[in-house]
Amino acid sequence: MHRFLANYYGLNIIDIQEYYQNNEIIQFGNKFGTHQLAVLNRNVSKEIAKNIDIFKISKKSFDINMPEYKIVTPENMQRNGNFKIFNPNNSMYNEIVYRLEKGNSLAINNCDGYQIIGMHSWNLENSGEITKLGFGIATAHCTSIHLRNKNNGIVKPTSKFNIFCEIQAEPKADSNLMMRIWIILNFIQILI
Repeated sequence: MHRFLANYYGLNIIDIQEYYQNNEIIQFGNKFGTHQLAVLNRNVSKEIAKNIDIFKISKKSFDINMPEYKIVTPENMQRNGNFKIFNPNNSMYNEIVYRLEKGNSLAINNCDGYQIIGMHSWNLENSGEITKLGFGIATAHCTSIHLRNKNNGIVKPTSKFNIFCEIQAEPKADSNLMMRIWIILNFIQILI
């Protein structure tokens, strides 16, 4: 689908998978799990930058009616209860995290009618540190967030990672929408 849409809109494609297949180095690419080595991505990016002048420009007219988006964080939500606040940071992240625990809840204000499309969360250690667990173990350490308004409710699982969950269902944001934890969750922001 990505290739089809890139071709349809006249966008440039650099297919690393095809390169691996053509050069019979699939096993090399598979050694690093779901992500390639950062040094490979860095070098590909440098080559793209050096050759940007030979990239084709799309001839398609992008007449897109973009909806209005809002990013809502606990800082601009109604907080019910006492929250521990953490600042997980490393070479990639530097964020403010409000820990949502049993008995606490968050409510979205001034977003009536918006459709929630996703939720970004952290599931930090008790100390507020980013988990040091391996990938397999970290994915098995789950908790759940319950989003509910007066008409609908859904439960979304989160693992022991910085994670973005898509929400492809109700509830819509309204003055009754509440977020609660079903175990322990460190919550950062919701995209609506």
